[in-house]
Amino acid sequence: MQETLEKKTHCWEGLTEYPIKNQEDMFNYTEGGVEGIVEILKKMGVNNYLVPKTMDARIKNTNHFQKYINNLKELGLDIGKGDCEYGYKMPLPENGESRRKLIIFKRKTIKDD
Repeated sequence: MQETLEKKTHCWEGLTEYPIKNQEDMFNYTEGGVEGIVEILKKMGVNNYLVPKTMDARIKNTNHFQKYINNLKELGLDIGKGDCEYGYKMPLPENGESRRKLIIFKRKTIKDD
């Protein structure tokens, strides 16, 4: 049973970037602050992701990203590790990339079945 649960809540592969297609999403993404990002995240489908923040690749301290995640939580977004509706990752930049990304994705949860 535990293996099945992890498969349903763990999502690291097969993510697709959420397309910013309309003016409302574009405004929320560029000018809406954390609240605007929450509005976009609520529209995302399972296995979609959004990159709301980046930072210089040379910076190793992720406190800036962690504060952003905390702000999302304060606005009521169910984000975190494990069985939260939304997950995040902060992968190290690959060779040649100048920016490190905060990636927020929507995962499939048991209630989606």
